[in-house]
Amino acid sequence: MIASPCKDCSDRVVGCHSSCAKYKQYRSELDEFKAKRAADKDERAFASEVKGAVKRLRDHKRGSDRRRRR
Repeated sequence: MIASPCKDCSDRVVGCHSSCAKYKQYRSELDEFKAKRAADKDERAFASEVKGAVKRLRDHKRGSDRRRRR
């Protein structure tokens, strides 16, 4: 994770985020990081759903094959 420039900042005052260039850069990088992480999470969730669907179909097919053999 990206470290905040606010910690131990000698110029820090109430409301300084709106005028601080370091904070604006930090916030921009943080927003990009969060967006990438959310996209990765969506991709992993989709892959998990697909794997689950394939497993259910495979198990269902195997179950129906076993019934026919009896």
